[in-house]
Amino acid sequence: MELSKEVGKRGFRSWYERQLIASHLYLTACILSAFGAAVFIGAYQSSGGAARGLVMLLGGFVSGIIAIHAWQRYRSMMTRAQRLADKATCANCGIYGRLGVTGASRIAHPVYDDRGVRTADDVEAAWLRVECKGCGHTWTI
Repeated sequence: MELSKEVGKRGFRSWYERQLIASHLYLTACILSAFGAAVFIGAYQSSGGAARGLVMLLGGFVSGIIAIHAWQRYRSMMTRAQRLADKATCANCGIYGRLGVTGASRIAHPVYDDRGVRTADDVEAAWLRVECKGCGHTWTI
C-alpha cells in the first residue's frame, strides 16, 4: 500500500509502530538465518559424503542470502520510519505524530554509486503534505 494511504488510513503513530514491528521481524529473520548459515557451514566441514556436503553447502548459501536480504529490508524500513518520525513533530504547537495527510507526490530520480555510475533505474521517493490535528499547521515530510 502507498505511504500516503497507509498513514491516512491508520494514522502516523499506528503506521510507525507497525513499521518498527515489521522491521524488527526482519532483524530476527536475519539473525536466525545467519545462525542457520553458520550451522550449515559447520555441518559441511564434518559431512560424511559428497552429496551430503553439497546439501550442507547449498543450505549455508541459501541461509546467507536470506540473512543478507532480511538485513537490507530491516535497514530500509528503519531508515524510512526514522526519517518520517524525525519530521512528525508540529513546529507550531509541538505535538508529535497527530497529523493528517493532505497531499502526496512521488518524484523519480536516478541512483548512482560512489564513482558516479548509474546503478539502478529511476527510484521513486515520496513526500507527504501533512496537517497537524491540534492546530492546523501544515508542513512537508
